[in-house]
Amino acid sequence: MIGTYEDKMKLVLKEVRDGKLGSIPLDGLSQEEYFSIVEDCHAEGYIRTPNRQIVSRHKTGGFLATSIQLTHKGHRFLDGEDGKSGGNQYFDIGSIYNSNIGSHGTVNITQGLSAAEAIEIIDRIVDAKDKEEANELVKIVSEEELKPGILKKFVGLLEKYPALVETVGKLVITQLT
Repeated sequence: MIGTYEDKMKLVLKEVRDGKLGSIPLDGLSQEEYFSIVEDCHAEGYIRTPNRQIVSRHKTGGFLATSIQLTHKGHRFLDGEDGKSGGNQYFDIGSIYNSNIGSHGTVNITQGLSAAEAIEIIDRIVDAKDKEEANELVKIVSEEELKPGILKKFVGLLEKYPALVETVGKLVITQLT
């Protein structure tokens, strides 16, 4: 007895490849089931024929078309390279920031930043002499209403520490959301 339906299709495709389609009956299959498998192989694009029909049925049985050929897709299916075999495909698309692709769990993407996290970053990137001004900036952004020109007095500090611009930007996002 033959295994899965996919296995049966592969046996038919092997017969086509070897030029023996229909000459060797597949064990355990009725003629009708055999013809159905041939038609399914044709419908999937695994085999082709120049004839209009791949199977002609009659009251007393049926006939297979002549000149049935295995297609490229059929070869790939037969060799297990059609993508239906259950294998995984992985693509390296480089780094994607603030994104989630293909996760099976819960993912939280945080765009903002808390004041405490900002202070930790400032401790790493800002010189000791500028920390007081940087901490004042964090306090204003995290506690006061954001109005046009509120950050104007910190332009020099932000120009001196470009990484601080990102930190302040994340604080602003937190305030606005």
